[in-house]
Amino acid sequence: MAGRLIDAQSTVVITADGVMRGAKPIALYDIVEKASTICGEACMALETILVLKRLPDSKLELKEGRDAWWHDAIPAAEASCEVEWMEAEDPLFVLYTSGSTGKPKGVLHTTR
Repeated sequence: MAGRLIDAQSTVVITADGVMRGAKPIALYDIVEKASTICGEACMALETILVLKRLPDSKLELKEGRDAWWHDAIPAAEASCEVEWMEAEDPLFVLYTSGSTGKPKGVLHTTR
């Protein structure tokens, strides 16, 4: 995950505290936190992590000044916003290979 965040020069991540896979909780925030540490070591620190609470028993300690709960941030946001105009060749998303034969390779898709 850290490699992909660095490739995309991401500054914001939207995640959940975790999800259930069968009866087992998967701690998504912990995965993002580890990736954030690696990004910071590569001088690509994440500025914001927005976290949706999905696990009722979750006891996360969010980092003040960087992290925010979705349910706290969204009510404070404006109901509407201006359109963000994009150029035809602006990046839209990066799609990665599985990486089964080495490091995953990303293909950049544009808005065109």
